[in-house]
Amino acid sequence: MRKVKKVGKTMEVEIAQSDYKRSLREGATTEDAMKPGKHTFRRFRDSHPAEGFEEPAKVKVTMWLDAEVVAYFKKRAAEPNAAPYQTQINNELKRVMQYEEAAFQPSGKSLDFDALVNDAEFLEAITERVSKRLKR
Repeated sequence: MRKVKKVGKTMEVEIAQSDYKRSLREGATTEDAMKPGKHTFRRFRDSHPAEGFEEPAKVKVTMWLDAEVVAYFKKRAAEPNAAPYQTQINNELKRVMQYEEAAFQPSGKSLDFDALVNDAEFLEAITERVSKRLKR
């Protein structure tokens, strides 16, 4: 049976052989499952990392994603030298955030996309860039 003991800023966890085997049966890999024995962890924060800290912090969440989304990122992660799929999903979410932040000018007004679509000079520049890329 797993035993947890808090000692100051550390936490001691004792994993029994039966806990290790159960983790493996439940789908954990031998790398991810905690090995039998005593493990000591140091706590770095007393509060939730997202609360009151300005430095970047990772926060564990549980969420449901479409199977094809997960399969897509796992396929990308299988490529040589690729980041793990969770990191790739996180990076894509950050890109969405940056895109939305960039869509707003310092005045606080959002870009007028309708005006861009109807701007002949803008459309001509886009057409020229696309044509150059297609010729490569």
